[in-house]
Amino acid sequence: MKPVSDILYCFIYYVARYRRKVTRANLANSYPNLLVSERRKIEKAYYRHMCDLLVEGIYNMVASPQSIMRRYR
Repeated sequence: MKPVSDILYCFIYYVARYRRKVTRANLANSYPNLLVSERRKIEKAYYRHMCDLLVEGIYNMVASPQSIMRRYR
């Protein structure tokens, strides 16, 4: 699942540039004292997490109930 999420991250962040202006503005408003490089690290971590959640959500909709129950403890 991680490789799929990584590819999706690259597409969303670098190619589609999905809502990057909004994200950067929100981070600048929320953390005005941070350096731009530190805000970029937070921004990239946010996009990686978003892609992980998106892939997991799609997997949970498609996977069989038995497959999902094997992963729960």
